[in-house]
Amino acid sequence: MLCNVKVSIHNKSEIVEVLYFAQLAVMVHADDINEDDNDEEFKYIDNEIYHFVTIAMVSVYSCPDPELLQKSAQTVWSCTYHGNEALQLVSMKMIHSVVTMVPHCPKLPSGLVEDHFFLVEKPGLGLVSVDEEMGDDADKDE
Repeated sequence: MLCNVKVSIHNKSEIVEVLYFAQLAVMVHADDINEDDNDEEFKYIDNEIYHFVTIAMVSVYSCPDPELLQKSAQTVWSCTYHGNEALQLVSMKMIHSVVTMVPHCPKLPSGLVEDHFFLVEKPGLGLVSVDEEMGDDADKDE
């Protein structure tokens, strides 16, 4: 199952599609382990110490169309998808939030019409509010 997330790549916030997750075994030198480190984080195999790092293979969306972003008062993030041309590995720790990228085909201010995706942050949050309101009404009926 693919999902879209907001991540930090080189200290910049990016929208990406996660293709898959994996764990990498990274060799650790004994000198690099602190007393504060949790011993359960490390695996000891044949006198070598390993730490497992969870990573994600992602495809980075383009930056939002600058004209559309400016004309919409910074509210419509309309991006293009580059698929395998924009692959990167990121640490799972760099993932900030889950987002939705909704397909649309806008006529851009330049007059160009092409396939884009627009950003929806906190998808489903409105449904939670509706459920809460309906739950309150249902309690009154009883």
